[in-house]
Amino acid sequence: MLFERTKARNDFVKANWGIMRQKDIAAKLGCSPTLVNMIGYEMDLVKSRKSSAEVRSQYCSIENVRKMAKLFKMGQKIKLKIRFTHGAYINIGCNKYRTVRGTVADKTEWLVVVQRENSRESFKYIDFCVGDVQVI
Repeated sequence: MLFERTKARNDFVKANWGIMRQKDIAAKLGCSPTLVNMIGYEMDLVKSRKSSAEVRSQYCSIENVRKMAKLFKMGQKIKLKIRFTHGAYINIGCNKYRTVRGTVADKTEWLVVVQRENSRESFKYIDFCVGDVQVI
């Protein structure tokens, strides 16, 4: 049976593009995830999903970033939960995390540096605002 593309199906893809996974959209429509990806590409949804700078600017003002910076104090013990954003874990709806424990070693206007056991790692305040990094 041939998949019939209608305005309602295209609107469903557009409305759920950033919310649902492609294979879940495909299951609801009764087509393949490849076809959903192709429909998204034709509607320029693929570009909008990968533009994290636009998403971050919509949800985080500079005032919020500065408020986040005030939450950290030098020498503070901290435990962070970081969402994977590279490789196979880039998919929206991914719940893969890693944990970092350490002490706040330095802070600047835009990031905080955490001293781990044998290394240092820096985190942008905007990542805390967006939810990519959480304080536990």
